[in-house]
Amino acid sequence: MGPAQFIPSTWMLFKPRLDGILAKPADPWNIKDAFLASALYLGDSGATTKTYNAEWCAAQKYFSGRCSTSYRFYGDSVMNLAARYEKDIQTLEGVF
Repeated sequence: MGPAQFIPSTWMLFKPRLDGILAKPADPWNIKDAFLASALYLGDSGATTKTYNAEWCAAQKYFSGRCSTSYRFYGDSVMNLAARYEKDIQTLEGVF
């Protein structure tokens, strides 16, 4: 469902929290609501610990529902992209 591609049952797990945060009914088709839900999902999956392994595992859970090497390509690609973003941010911080 929506831009963050939530399975309906997963969306319903996060909807009450989102409704409370947003002070309005959350909508999976609203890009801001959808990616706030994604942030909550990833955080609940361990990404907030800010370690490589926890973030990799959170990406795996987002993709397949579990932290497993079955879809290693996905976790690896997410972490490679995150590293490139981090490098770009550091470059921009040095410019400004």
